[in-house]
Amino acid sequence: PRWRGPNGDGISMETDWNPEALDGGPKILWKKSIGNGHSNIAIKDNRLFTMGREGRENVVICLSAETGEEIWRHESESFNEPRSTPTIEGKFVYTLSSDGLMQCLKAKNGKVQWKKDLVYKRF
Repeated sequence: PRWRGPNGDGISMETDWNPEALDGGPKILWKKSIGNGHSNIAIKDNRLFTMGREGRENVVICLSAETGEEIWRHESESFNEPRSTPTIEGKFVYTLSSDGLMQCLKAKNGKVQWKKDLVYKRF
C-alpha cells in the first residue's frame, strides 16, 4: 500500500512463488485506460487505486486488482495531470493533485471525507 512495499525497502518477503512462472514474460490479465498522468498504483485488499486525467477532470479510480473492473471513481476539476500516487491508510485513500488539492476519500466507495487546498496564493 505504499512506495517500495510495506517496509519501504523494495524487498518482497514473499517466498511461496515459482520464478519459472515468469519465463516468457508476464501474462497480462487485463488492461484499463485511466487517462493521462504520472500516477503509479497502490494496492490493498485486492483493490487497486490510481489517478489519471480525462478532459478537464482529474480522476481517482479504484479497480479490482484481479479483474480490472471499476469499483468507483471520483472526479475533480484540475488544470494539470496528476503527478502523485494515492496513499492508503486504514479505511481511507489520500490523494494530492498537482494543483495542490489534498483529499481524503473512503476506500470503500470514494466518498470525500475531507479536502484541503494547499496552494499558497501570493498577492
